[in-house]
Amino acid sequence: MLFRSVGVILTFSNVYFDDGLGVPTGRIGFISGFGRLLGVPMSLAIPWMMDRLGSYRFVYLALATIAVLMIPMALIPFWPVAAVALIVINSMGSWRYLSFLTFTMSQVSEKQRSLMSGAGEMAIGAGFGTASFLGGYLIAWYGYRELFLFGAAMTVIGIALFWVAFRRRAAKPVKATA
Repeated sequence: MLFRSVGVILTFSNVYFDDGLGVPTGRIGFISGFGRLLGVPMSLAIPWMMDRLGSYRFVYLALATIAVLMIPMALIPFWPVAAVALIVINSMGSWRYLSFLTFTMSQVSEKQRSLMSGAGEMAIGAGFGTASFLGGYLIAWYGYRELFLFGAAMTVIGIALFWVAFRRRAAKPVKATA
């Protein structure tokens, strides 16, 4: 998707906490930093989670969790609620990124992996850029609430498109060629 909810959160959460919720700058840094720090043990759980769920289901889990957590951030303008949502979304960054990367790499041959990686990184960059560009306008026109709800809706649409595109191929990873 060219509009990424994670791009919305990472780009505009500090502005939302400052401008929308009146949270002091030091507390915003602590909240963001704690979310990143919590991402370390969550990253270490990735191999175990992928063994249990598979990379295809793990992509769904990570994306759905992020979409769901954007809803209280949008609808409950109370900084502790938004802080918990931001901490979990930040800490799930590795789950979202690595589960998708592992899944996409399993779908192509070794010769195509660098192309797949480049295309994926380009799509992520385009999504962050689009979210940053459009997000500022959406905030000015409608507000933070609508921006976060729009980001959550775009994530749900992305999950649906992912399901449509890969539901049959998910069970059959491409075998490595020598």
